[in-house]
Formats: sequence, C-alpha cells, structure tokens
Amino acid sequence: MAVAMTLRREAFLEQVKERGEYRTLQEAERAARVVLALLGAHLVGQVRAQLAARLPEAFALILLNPLQSAEPLSPQRFVRATAAWIEGATEQTAAWDVSAVLSTAADAAGVELLEEILFQLPPATTSSSAAPSPPDHPRWPYTGHHDPGDRKATTTVMPDQSAPLQQPYGRAYEHMLEKVRYEGAYPTREKAEEAVRLVLSGLGRQLTGDERVELAARLPVEAARILTAQIPDTQPLGGWAFIKDLAARTGASLGTTRWDTGSVFTAVAAYAGPDLITRILRQLPSGYALLFGRAELTQAA
Repeated sequence: MAVAMTLRREAFLEQVKERGEYRTLQEAERAARVVLALLGAHLVGQVRAQLAARLPEAFALILLNPLQSAEPLSPQRFVRATAAWIEGATEQTAAWDVSAVLSTAADAAGVELLEEILFQLPPATTSSSAAPSPPDHPRWPYTGHHDPGDRKATTTVMPDQSAPLQQPYGRAYEHMLEKVRYEGAYPTREKAEEAVRLVLSGLGRQLTGDERVELAARLPVEAARILTAQIPDTQPLGGWAFIKDLAARTGASLGTTRWDTGSVFTAVAAYAGPDLITRILRQLPSGYALLFGRAELTQAA
C-alpha cells in the first residue's frame, strides 16, 4: 500500500512538474503544497472531501487542513497569495504555479466534480488565470503543455478594436460588452454579447420589484431592455438551478454556463453597486452570492 501511494504521489508531481516546467520534483511539490492549501480554504463540504479523496494522501491532508482565508479570494488575489507564500515568486511565476497545480488537480477530479468545484470558486474579476475555467471554454489554459508565450496570450486579453459590432450600440453598452469580454476572455465581442443576453435574460426571469427597476435603471439601456423583456417566473430558481436552466437552454456544459454567468454578473455588479447587489441577493433564493463573487448571505430570522 505504501508503495502504491508513493507512486501515485510521484505521478501527480510529475504532471505538475511537466506543466509548470519545473526543473525538479521538489519545486513542483512546493507549488502544489501552497496552491492546494489555498484552494482548500475556498472549498467546503462534500466537494472538498471528494477532491481530497482523489488526490495523493499527502496532498489530500493539505487540502483538508488549508491556509486560513477571511473571505474568498478573487483570481488575482489568489495569485498574489500564492506569490506571497512561495519564496522568490512573482505574480507572473505564481500564476504559472497555480496553472500547473490546478490543471493537474482538475484531471484528478474529473468533469462532474470539477463543475461542482467551479461553482464554489469566486467568478473571475480580472484577466488573471488563477482559477480554472471550464475545460471546453476558450479561457481554460491549464490542460496539456504550455509555454510562457501561451500563458501571456491567455492572461493579457485586450479588446479587438478592429472587430466592429454588428449593431450600432450605445457607448455604455459597448463598454459593458468589452468588460464582459475581458473578464471572460471571450475571443470576440459577439461571444461576450451572447453571454450577456443569456445571463441577463435569466436574471430577468428571477428578479422582481424595486430591485428589478433599480438595476434596469443603472444598466446600459440595451442591457436593461434584455433584463426587463422577461416575465418573472412564479417560482424563482436557486443559484445552481439557475445555472442548470441556462445550460439546458443553450446546450452548453454546466461549467461553461457557470463561467459565463460569473463573467456577466461581475459586470452587472460594477454597474449596480454593492448596496443594490446586497438587496438583490436578499430577494433571490440561496446560491447566487457565489455567482456574484460574495460569501453566501445569512438570512435573518
């Protein structure tokens, strides 16, 4: 049994070493210990336990006894925290460390568990590649072998000024589309708009009352029309059911749909402001706070 565990540990580290282009297994292990300790602070319940069960024993214990974090870290802060714990690391090298470890952990987890992991992680708030996006999403930078040029291309997505919008939108909506495109690393603004229309339509079927009116007033007019064109459902959906509903409408995977939702909700939150988002979360069923990059609210008795 001890030999089998040793081989499994070495196989895990060999994958991290290859993907991170480390010179030694010791360097790969140092990165794995820090990244998994930080990841463990962001996962709870059965999701963390199931991932631990699929990791080598030494790394499972690290995941189950994580570094303490007062609040969920955005992708950029996750990278910064990794850099702070690895001696001599920079944010650029830490992003590479995170990529190498999380991609290996994702392979160990499998698709179904990975989707549950993604649902617990905060959505992207920057172009940093610190948290995994769905494997079939164009943002996913962690599978297979990559060189530093690939990483730079992944982490510095800039607006394509040469790609004209198909419709004459207002400047505010164009800015919103560019923000969503940047946050979600979509290849074109058209792809970003598909995500905006999907997610805002879904939100429009959930949100009612003053919060719906106020959010519409703060969004660009084109986005407000998408939101208010929907008739609210009689039975609001919880956060995970919301993701499943959107995925069923498009045929996309749950992981991809969760990523799209987080990218759009990040932009929505910027327009709405923290106070209105808090009120929206209090109106909606449980499960939406994580989609907006917040800890779940505790309902007052």
